[in-house]
Amino acid sequence: MIRYKQHRTIFYFLIVMLILSCSSGGDSEEEEQINPPTNASLEFPENNEVCVSGESINDIQSKVSFSWMPSVHTDLYELIVKNLNTDEEKTYTSTSSTTDITLMKGEPYSWLVISKSDKTTDTAQSETWKFYLAGNGASNYAPFPATIVYPQSGATISASSGTTYLEWVGTDVDNDITSYDIYLDTIDGKTESIANDFNASTLENVNIVTGKVYYWQVITYDIEGNQSSSGIYSFKTE
Repeated sequence: MIRYKQHRTIFYFLIVMLILSCSSGGDSEEEEQINPPTNASLEFPENNEVCVSGESINDIQSKVSFSWMPSVHTDLYELIVKNLNTDEEKTYTSTSSTTDITLMKGEPYSWLVISKSDKTTDTAQSETWKFYLAGNGASNYAPFPATIVYPQSGATISASSGTTYLEWVGTDVDNDITSYDIYLDTIDGKTESIANDFNASTLENVNIVTGKVYYWQVITYDIEGNQSSSGIYSFKTE
């Protein structure tokens, strides 16, 4: 009887050790490493160029082939194309690194690609490129809308010194920008011009006061008299 109890005790002991061993073995397994997607490198349409290789569909539309270098750890791409004249933005999804899109001729566009993975919510965004889609018989194109650098829209900046600076970047496929008009006010960004025929991309010593919301925009002109607006941006002072 005593020997039976000893055997039973040993049997239970072995079962407990087996359970602990299995549990310990499970904890030692390494979890699968999930890598976020990387940024896609844009290829075509080229940045700050006129796209002339689109397939003409009719007098006002062309089909454009967008392409980029595939990114790593990526299952899906979102291609975002924006008409810079109308601010209309559309998103297209693709599992490959090329997408054909029908666009209006003679219009400026920006585009970027967001890389996504099925294994993580992390995403990666490419650079943003701009291009003009060639229009019928067009030989000169209006400047791209200026890109605002400082202050960014929605930013809050210090007005303790009583002045600030405004900075932007102007680009043109014809490289014939001649000047800028800068508007700044606390009404709508188009009421008061603070600089005309300005030929630099930074305006210094701009007077501001605390506790205000300012609206501003940049109008870009080229040698042919074409013009474009950056759109109206705002910032707060404290």
